Amino acid sequence: MHEQAPRLTTSLLENYAAIAVPHGDEWSIQVIALLISLACAVAGYATFWLGRREPPPRRLCGLLYWISLLTSVIWYVMPFLPQPRFPSLLDGIQQTSAIGLAVGLIGLVMALFYGVQALRTVRSNQTATGAGMRDFLTPSTLLIHGPYGRVRHPMFLGDFLAHLGVCLATGALFTTLLLPLYFAISAGFNLAEERWVLRPRFGQTFQDYRATVPFAVTPRTAAVLSLGALLFVIGALAVPPLPVSG
Repeated sequence: MHEQAPRLTTSLLENYAAIAVPHGDEWSIQVIALLISLACAVAGYATFWLGRREPPPRRLCGLLYWISLLTSVIWYVMPFLPQPRFPSLLDGIQQTSAIGLAVGLIGLVMALFYGVQALRTVRSNQTATGAGMRDFLTPSTLLIHGPYGRVRHPMFLGDFLAHLGVCLATGALFTTLLLPLYFAISAGFNLAEERWVLRPRFGQTFQDYRATVPFAVTPRTAAVLSLGALLFVIGALAVPPLPVSG
């Protein structure tokens, strides 16, 4: 009798697969948004590559640079697109879900805190690149103090953790699963800046800075990322497992 009765999945991956099958259209929308964001990021890579020329094509590079910023905007929109959701802030409020409230509130705090940190870093950037970052291809100085003394790309770090917080706060299952790809896309943008702007312009000074300051992840950052992953797993475990035939 026990063998013939429907059994519950014991693997998160099996449950995700069972959830994803009837939501194929929503998954497709996420993939399309991902591809559009990648195209915008490629515009950013091209910006720094073209910037190697003397003189650089400033109008074209400026246009490509602003297009590349849409990458972040797209990933802020993706969690709000239709998709399956694990318990989040809305569930915690509407259904008095302790798990949803905990996961959602921590996600919201992460989004607000690290979003503000990223915006503060933008202001620091303007001391080297000018208002509106108009001189982003020819920065006047290498920033090595403040948040730049802890990691080489604090704006990238704050932006990514803010996105993670939004995903947790909204319980966006598909977007959260895709989020590591956003990390890779954004990291590529910053590596392109290092290779084609910072290293040629600041030479050994940048090499020394690069040798002593990590790219983005510190022990503290790793702890925050681990917390985010743990909250995602807790939220995912709270999704009712789907029965499959035995």
